[in-house]
Amino acid sequence: MTSLFNRNFNVDIKEKDSSTYQLDVTMKDMYHDFLLTLDVETSEFIIENVQLKLNKKPKEECEELKTLVKKMEGVRVSQGFTKSVTSTLGGSKGCPNLVNLFLISAPLALNVNATVDKKNENLTKEELEILLSDVLGGACLAYPVKE
Repeated sequence: MTSLFNRNFNVDIKEKDSSTYQLDVTMKDMYHDFLLTLDVETSEFIIENVQLKLNKKPKEECEELKTLVKKMEGVRVSQGFTKSVTSTLGGSKGCPNLVNLFLISAPLALNVNATVDKKNENLTKEELEILLSDVLGGACLAYPVKE
């Protein structure tokens, strides 16, 4: 069977320094080749810096997205993040692909941080689960808000 459309996403998270992760997020398909780079501070999970590189874009107007993503600097990756992303980057003045790039990448900084903590502190599986529940509480069905 012949593919009609193929889109690939990739998220690569690196430790930029002792208090910052750099997230490189790519999206490639027949119309797009985007690279979104986020620097996320790891104590409060604040997005410190955002860069967008458009190697391939469907229209020249898409260049405006480079300015739009800067509005995400200073936003905390926590409860309400999805709403902030969709209201800032979505709609007729934004781009649903940017919304997707932010939503598939930035919350991973929380998960990675918990994993790094386990590696650095030799936490047991049970201790890691408690940590993940604290960090991710309210983020999804698997980690509800603690009462």
